[in-house]
Formats: sequence, C-alpha cells, structure tokens
Amino acid sequence: MMARCTRRWRLNGGGEKNIDPGFKVMKDEVAGNMLAFEPQPGKMTELFQSGQVVMGVWGSGRVKAFQDTGFPSSSSIRRKARSRWAFRLSGGRPTPSPLAQEFLAFMLTPEVQAMHAKGAGSGPVNKKTVLPADLQKGLPYGDAVAKLIALDWDTINANRTTWNNRWTREIER
Repeated sequence: MMARCTRRWRLNGGGEKNIDPGFKVMKDEVAGNMLAFEPQPGKMTELFQSGQVVMGVWGSGRVKAFQDTGFPSSSSIRRKARSRWAFRLSGGRPTPSPLAQEFLAFMLTPEVQAMHAKGAGSGPVNKKTVLPADLQKGLPYGDAVAKLIALDWDTINANRTTWNNRWTREIER
C-alpha cells in the first residue's frame, strides 16, 4: 500500500504529512481499473504468468528474479516519483563487532555491489560501482539515483496502521 500511495501523494499535491490527495486519486481514478491490489509476490507472479496482469509496481529485485525464471519481463525507472528503498545492514549495537564492521565494508565495495546488481537486481549504493550498460537498465543507477524520493519513514511508520485500515476500507473494498 505504501509504495502505491506515496507516489500518488506527491504527484497530486500531497505528501506523507497530507495523504488525502493520494487516497482521492487512488479511489476516483485508479481503483476502478485494477484487477487486484496484490501484496504477495508469489501471487503477482501467477497473475503475470496467466496474463491477467500485464503491468505492475514491483521492485527491481523482484523483476530480476522473475526474469531469471525465463519469463519475458522488464522494468523501467519512471521519470517522476520513484521512492528510494534500501537494504539494511547492521553491525550491531551498542558496540559493533570489528568482524561485523569488516563484513559491512566488504558488502559495500564496488565489486560486491556490482555482483548484487547482476544477481539480485539491486541498485548499487556505492557511487564508485561501475555497471555495464546491460545491467543499468531498470536499476536505480547513475543519473536515475538523483530522481529517487526519500520518504519520511517516521511519519509513515507512525500512521501505518491507520492508513492501512483506511486503504482497506476505501480502496480495496
């Protein structure tokens, strides 16, 4: 739900602090044209494979996994309003292990970031990572990174339950 609405909030004059414009456009203009708002990746895969769905909102990693099964699919980066998502790595708190810190540093090297792009369809977070042209397509990479939107997760997380209930009541019904 969050990925769908965050784009609509901003494209229609709202934001995390004012979600009403996003709900309005989803209810009035989008929901009537949707087969399903399917949250399960496995079910989305079935819908694509059966031809019931031909387009959807999915992360680059999901598209890559689907492509790896042999299904003809592709992804693109919209010119406007793509939210920034990130993998999280943690070295532990309050005193991180030196070995954990070494592992984190290794995971963030350009070489490993390039392997993640190729193997998992993840956009690299290390700006020194160089990807060949065939891997760049559909990934947040290079100039596309500047177009990504950082979300206000404190506001989203504080309101998630209320917004999810509203989504179920007003949009998915």
